[in-house]
Amino acid sequence: MAENTGLLSIGTDISHISEVSEEFNLPDYVAEIRKVLSVVGEALPEGKYIEDKGEGSSLELNGSVTYSVAYTDDEGKLFSIPLNSSYQVKIPIALGSRVLSYTTTVESVSCRVMAKRKLSLKARLKTRILSFVDAKLPDATGLGSSADEMFMERKLTRVKAMRVLPCSLDNIRISDKLDTEQGKSITPLWCDAKVMINETRVQADMVTVRAEACIKCLINKEGEISVIEKRLPLNEVIEVEGAAAEDMVRIESRCVSLSISNEESDKSNQLFFDLTCELLGEVIKAAEAELVEDAYSTKNEMELSYKDATAYRGVRAASSSISLSQAIKKDTEDLDRVIEVFAHPVYEKTETKGAKAYICGKVNVTILGQGQPDENGYREYIAKAAEIPFRQEIDMGKVVDEPVSFVSLFVGNTSGKAEGDSIYISMELYTSYALYGKESKRVVEKCTIKRDKEISRDNSSLRVYFPKEGDTLWEIAKKYHTTKGRIMSENGLEKEEAPTHAIIV
Repeated sequence: MAENTGLLSIGTDISHISEVSEEFNLPDYVAEIRKVLSVVGEALPEGKYIEDKGEGSSLELNGSVTYSVAYTDDEGKLFSIPLNSSYQVKIPIALGSRVLSYTTTVESVSCRVMAKRKLSLKARLKTRILSFVDAKLPDATGLGSSADEMFMERKLTRVKAMRVLPCSLDNIRISDKLDTEQGKSITPLWCDAKVMINETRVQADMVTVRAEACIKCLINKEGEISVIEKRLPLNEVIEVEGAAAEDMVRIESRCVSLSISNEESDKSNQLFFDLTCELLGEVIKAAEAELVEDAYSTKNEMELSYKDATAYRGVRAASSSISLSQAIKKDTEDLDRVIEVFAHPVYEKTETKGAKAYICGKVNVTILGQGQPDENGYREYIAKAAEIPFRQEIDMGKVVDEPVSFVSLFVGNTSGKAEGDSIYISMELYTSYALYGKESKRVVEKCTIKRDKEISRDNSSLRVYFPKEGDTLWEIAKKYHTTKGRIMSENGLEKEEAPTHAIIV
């Protein structure tokens, strides 16, 4: 048997849909709800646990969904409140599996106002898992003992596989001041942060990441609603033992916490933020794995059972961005002024055509704005929903059938304006992706040698075999419980190739 080299080859690609729902009673110190304008939800995975017992195995994932609800009260004033709901997902996986990659994303959020201070929120979660077991088959197959080598022939196959090295950097903390207009009292209504990966590079035993943290805050400046933004560059180095320059890497970012306040200053027009984020991913190394495809005994009867082994290999992994824009027609009584664009990207599928891959999905957009002023100058807050489809092209360099893809999406640089009879919105879509090709092979799962039953032999002293079209030396030797080497020696064959004439077996 091949040694256990830590290669990951036999695995499954699982997609799992679940839901989390919860009712929230708003505290007395926040305004009552008249109309909900927008709800944004994001999943924050926190941990995983693999449980093996008996014939089954399961992966337990837990985390939380963070909601940001924008609404108006009875007086038409704008408010926003953050809410949080925990989730736990249990998914069956193959026994002995190790999880390579998993992602949990919010596909959609629904909100129901049950009372002035009571909301019911429901999020649809989609979890993707890529799991593996080691390429080495269990020693219990009987194929690895030295005693059996004397009377057993094994057929080995080599498959392109990969090793995966975990890559992470926890608790990156960023604190700074948001620039605000002098002389006006500032009240933060809503805040958000994204870390967009611009470039990743693998070097000897390390990964360098060039990224950008973007902090946005919706503020009330003495009755005037606006958005302020801060962008900070991030250049981080992650130590990964065993990483090499020719390897590929996939890195995604995750914001763990964000707080914005003006409590650190006696000036009410200054805002300070504190952001904690993480970088997570893997280094994908190219390698080969050796598997036992078939076996037979020349001395004893034996039974073999087989299974399909799917070997995964890294095809392409990178971080990049594309620009999206769209014009949306106004309704009769539509918003006249855009305040903010909330965007939630949803990955749908990866298509292939030749050596090209296309990451496809949509961005769900909520445009928050105000309508035309009435005779008293009051503008009502209005929210309008839209969808922007996207299709990002990736050059894989080779033709890959049905690649497995892991994609992380973030939206940054959102902007919008109302002009004429249309609303124009634009944004940058940041993607971090890894594409894996797969190859299936039939391999030996279990071997039972019946040591008390030797192979029955006939009494003939000479056996002549007339090959059929497509016969191989392996198949002939297995059929007559001899070895390929003996057939080649007795028939003067110099190469292991299909015989074309009668041979002695």
